[in-house]
Amino acid sequence: MVWFYLFQALFKQLPRERRLPKEMTKEAESLISLKVNKKLLRDHLEQKTGKKVSLKDITNLQTVIKNRSKCHDVASLVKKLLIDHGTIVELFASEDNVLQGLFYQDKEMLQNFENYPEILFIDSTFKVNNLRMPLYVFLVEDSMGQSEIAGLCFLAAEEQQLVDHMGNLFKKFNPSYQKMKMIMADKDFIERETFRSVFPHSSLLICRFHVLKIFRREITVEKMGITSSQRNAALELIQKLVYSRTEDDYQEVYKEIEEVCPSAVIGYIKSNWHGIRKEWVSGMQLDEGTFLNATNNRLESFNQKLKSVVCTNATLDDFFDKFRPLIRTLRNERDLAGAVELQKARVCQFEDDSPEKKYITYLTDYAAKFVLINIKKCQTRAVKMTVNRIL
Repeated sequence: MVWFYLFQALFKQLPRERRLPKEMTKEAESLISLKVNKKLLRDHLEQKTGKKVSLKDITNLQTVIKNRSKCHDVASLVKKLLIDHGTIVELFASEDNVLQGLFYQDKEMLQNFENYPEILFIDSTFKVNNLRMPLYVFLVEDSMGQSEIAGLCFLAAEEQQLVDHMGNLFKKFNPSYQKMKMIMADKDFIERETFRSVFPHSSLLICRFHVLKIFRREITVEKMGITSSQRNAALELIQKLVYSRTEDDYQEVYKEIEEVCPSAVIGYIKSNWHGIRKEWVSGMQLDEGTFLNATNNRLESFNQKLKSVVCTNATLDDFFDKFRPLIRTLRNERDLAGAVELQKARVCQFEDDSPEKKYITYLTDYAAKFVLINIKKCQTRAVKMTVNRIL
């Protein structure tokens, strides 16, 4: 009897006996793609099938999935993406038929830009596919201050011709670009030149975080041939420059920089930044109109969420398999926030015929908050002026 149980146990360990049925193999692949712990997955499969699946079997299955994902079947990817009604997928290739870019907008992305075209945030991120193609993300802000994705574009390289083509594709599929007032981006020369030519009616803004980061990166002891104390003094003045509220404030700090900073620092600022100060000086950005945005933090936040679900070596197919569930989740959270706001009973302490009551009635809570702050400031200023006249 002991030998019977021993042979039975040995029999169950044979490779053919450990092999999973087709349906369970599909389930295992699905769970592997969700990054389920191997030991928990092994136990789950054994409980469901009675088969003595080994950790090596799961590793082999992971290898099969990985090798399968190395293939880039762009045609089948496009076909899969176009299943969703209203989706736009545009491929562009070189003369020798090498993929140069993929532009993507689903129906809701198109609607997002149609609804909120005033300010467009755009930036590139890396390490989201095994082709090493940078991913450009287009983003807008909705009426509740939440971020909405308005488009994606993979490019083979950050080259002028490709970035130009991307900008023209966005323009082609989004006629509301004519209502766009601002474009928030970094200081990359190629991107700025593209957006300036494709969207000449829109003002360019440079993310404040990127501005300060670039100054710290470029003004160094080694690059400028300056001392550490000179660098610290220059960066302190540059920060004042960035936060200048008016042209006069800017000129005052700029004059101080010319007087106390090394010539290398002065030359760098003059040749790279001084002529475009309306794009990066805080007060001048406000004059242009920032819609209360000074940075590209919205995009940075989205990129972090994206990289938490997308592998660095993912194929384009893998990328969209992870991206689409992510975007559905983010949209669901947005819809929930909107539903909560609509269900809230608003408490209003203003008279029915007051301007405040009218704004509260017609605007979202997020938008009304800023309007009420400015109304209060105007009223306070009017009272002060009246008191001064009396005195």
